[in-house]
Amino acid sequence: MKIGFFDSGVGGLTVLKEALSKINCEYIYLADNANAPYGIKKKEDVKKYIEKCIDYLVKRDCKIIVIACNTATSLSIVDMRKKYPNIFIIGTEPAVKVAADDIHNRILVCATSITISEEKLKKLIETLNINDKVDLVAADKLVTFAESQNFHLKCNKKFQKK
Repeated sequence: MKIGFFDSGVGGLTVLKEALSKINCEYIYLADNANAPYGIKKKEDVKKYIEKCIDYLVKRDCKIIVIACNTATSLSIVDMRKKYPNIFIIGTEPAVKVAADDIHNRILVCATSITISEEKLKKLIETLNINDKVDLVAADKLVTFAESQNFHLKCNKKFQKK
């Protein structure tokens, strides 16, 4: 059996790594680096990119597809499941459910503009009844930073313990 993993970039490699340690099968990883980051583009364009990538994985006989991209999951998972009812499609989303288990803390969700604006995340927050605990922040530049994999930053300020 083949399992396809799809992300707009390299972030989904952490999800793939976990699967590799648990399930022995054939994997295909598809990163749409040419169109990343998705979160700052027009939704109609992003939907086309996602559909093209899922189509590619289906044509390669993937029976399970993991959408390892919050933006792609938010925008297209319902449509892709309708288009491919015989393919098991799994999507990632911000981990608000896990964060909600700690009832004493506020939750900050940093995600792309598309993920923040879509109904999928809003419905999840409503279902968990945590509207008053969650702050949503569109952090599109964070995606670009993460995908660049250039984590050598210089800080001009010195931080001291008080």
